[in-house]
Parts: sequence; structure tokens; C-alpha cells
Amino acid sequence: GYVVYMGTGTAVSVSNLQPATFYYAYSHVYSDGTYPTQTLYNYNSRNYYPGSSYGFYTLNNPPTISPVPSLTVCQNASQQSVNLGGIGDGSIAENQTMSVSATSSNPSLIPNPTITYTSPATTGVLNFTPASGQSGTAVITVTSNDGWFNSNTASVTFTVTVNPIPATPGSINGSTPICAGSSATYTVPAIANAMNNMSAEKGVV
Repeated sequence: GYVVYMGTGTAVSVSNLQPATFYYAYSHVYSDGTYPTQTLYNYNSRNYYPGSSYGFYTLNNPPTISPVPSLTVCQNASQQSVNLGGIGDGSIAENQTMSVSATSSNPSLIPNPTITYTSPATTGVLNFTPASGQSGTAVITVTSNDGWFNSNTASVTFTVTVNPIPATPGSINGSTPICAGSSATYTVPAIANAMNNMSAEKGVV
């Protein structure tokens, strides 16, 4: 719609503007009578249009995306899928086309993930496959983008830990991780007054 201001001041404040929108500003000088009964006026005595200093954009609401928990997988694991949620353009007053991307801080371990997402859905899926024979950690950054020219992205990060599978059995030294589903034989040093009992949780003995 139109925002109308009538008066003799040199500045004006307007409200109820939509976010992430370009507005034109026009001024009209009436030379006979007062609005709305004037009969003569100088139309567009000043016409502010895109590219001039008086065309203006309203602020964009940054997009959203929900946090993603960190996870641990085994060396040589198959493709992993992580659900994404909370994807949005930041305001019910905006109708922007969203996109989602992801990068890895350690591509030699976790190549940049792929994203399955279609705007304007609020959910998507991130997929990655650890590099064969590699172990370590990588920080994954997931970014939502609403396509505006500023304040247009929101990012979350999570850590992927790839636990190694020991190459050969051997003596336990401190804490030796072994992935769930694999097997190895270890010689446990004698410990005074220790009970012969071992337990495993989340793939770590």
C-alpha cells in the first residue's frame, strides 16, 4: 500500500513497513487548496526512485536454523545422515527462497557434506561419508541463506569425531578406542586389587 504524510516538516517517520522490501519515496507540492480537495498541484516535484539517495530498503530479518548435536562414528563408516530443522527466512512477513549449504573444516576426513533441501520447507537432511581409512575430528558448518543482500545468513556448527579401528591387537595404553562392530584382542596389564571386569559404552572399552 501507500504511506501518506501531509505536512510542512522536512522529516517524517513512517511505520508498518514490511521487512526486506524496497520502498520508493515521492513528494508532491500542492499549490491550490489542501488534500484531498485541491484542484491544482505540482505532481512529482521531487521524485525519488531506485538508485537515488531516497529510495531505501527496510531491514532484513536474518534466517534461522536449529542447532545440530555433535556425533561420533567409526572409521570406514558408510554414509551418515543428519536431520536439519528450524530452517526459515526469519519472519512471517517475508517470503524468501531459502537455500542451505555445508562445509567441513577437515575435508580429508569429512568431505564437504551434501544437503537435501527444498524451499520453503523447515527441515532438510545433511549427508556425509567419512574418508576411507581416516580418523580424527572435523567441524561441520551448516548455513541457511534467505537470498537477501545483507543479514541473509545464519550458521550452526557441530563436530564429527571418527574413531579409529586399531590396526593390530596390542597392549592397552591409557584409553584405546575401538569402534562398535569391530574386534581386537588386548593384553591387560596386572592391576593390584582389580576385579576382572570390563564394560563397553558407545563403542569405547
